[in-house]
Amino acid sequence: MSQYQNRPIHPLERPPGATESPPTPEPRPTARVKIPTVKPLATYGILAILVIVYLAELLDPRLMILGRKDNTRILLYGETWRLMTAMFLHANPLHIIMNGLALYSIGRTVEALFGHVRFLLIYFLGGLAASLASLALTPAGSVGASGAIFAIFGAEILFFVRHQRLFGRVGRRILNDLIAMALLNLAIGLSTPMIDNWGHIGGFLGGLILALPLSPRLKLSFEPLSGRIVARDENPMEGVWWCAGVFALGLLALFVLIVIVR
Repeated sequence: MSQYQNRPIHPLERPPGATESPPTPEPRPTARVKIPTVKPLATYGILAILVIVYLAELLDPRLMILGRKDNTRILLYGETWRLMTAMFLHANPLHIIMNGLALYSIGRTVEALFGHVRFLLIYFLGGLAASLASLALTPAGSVGASGAIFAIFGAEILFFVRHQRLFGRVGRRILNDLIAMALLNLAIGLSTPMIDNWGHIGGFLGGLILALPLSPRLKLSFEPLSGRIVARDENPMEGVWWCAGVFALGLLALFVLIVIVR
């Protein structure tokens, strides 16, 4: 009985009007590509430093006065260290919590994909670009790591623009989310007077410019022994150092120009 029910039905045995159902397509095998990544140790280190500095601010509020971005102290008294120290200071608990969450979210991804050295170069040089943009375009004092965070944010966007074909639909979805997040943050900044918008824009543009030469250039290759497809970074570190040095000289020239104009 069971053999008769399970045997294939001959076309002449089908009832009138019955049609043959199309065969179920077999699922296509999907290739898994191994992307070179590193553990985001530098991101965790920066987060720890930001927390330690903020606790020190609570113990001695004078640190805020000594380290914030102050145009008068920088331009008239030569206290250029403020362009860097302002990146480690925060005004209140909400300020450091928001920046800490953003750095934790964005920094881990960017450092994993870019590596420790390129991540740190983009973070600090992009942060300096943010400080210089703020120095040039707004007289208000400012503190916070958000300019540097916007730099690595810009670098992440450029990475997924460059590797759209490699990541496919997933990469396009990530890229769309990043662009929407950038536009949302810009809208929030423009509608909130206490936010240093020029610093954010300067950091974002600095990160984009730095990522052009510093971003990994992933190329696919096949490993016969393991049978895996791997992505290899074809951007040599020697060129990374040269490009970072040129960008740093450009920031120095920009600072000299700001001093002369002011």
